[in-house]
Amino acid sequence: MQPSDHFGATAVAVEARVIPVLDLLLTFIDEELLPHDDSDAAAEAWELMESIRPLVGQIRGLGDRRFGG
Repeated sequence: MQPSDHFGATAVAVEARVIPVLDLLLTFIDEELLPHDDSDAAAEAWELMESIRPLVGQIRGLGDRRFGG
């Protein structure tokens, strides 16, 4: 039994919900949080976001292929 089986969710259904939420969170971080923070931690977060963005593009591409978006 998979963990998702317990909740009646399939991998496709989970992906369909996760992709828009991930996009919303990353946009919020990019546009609302980081521009207003000049701490060392924010500088590190900017660098981390630069490595995450290409991965998000891959996830969106997967979603587009699967959901026809």
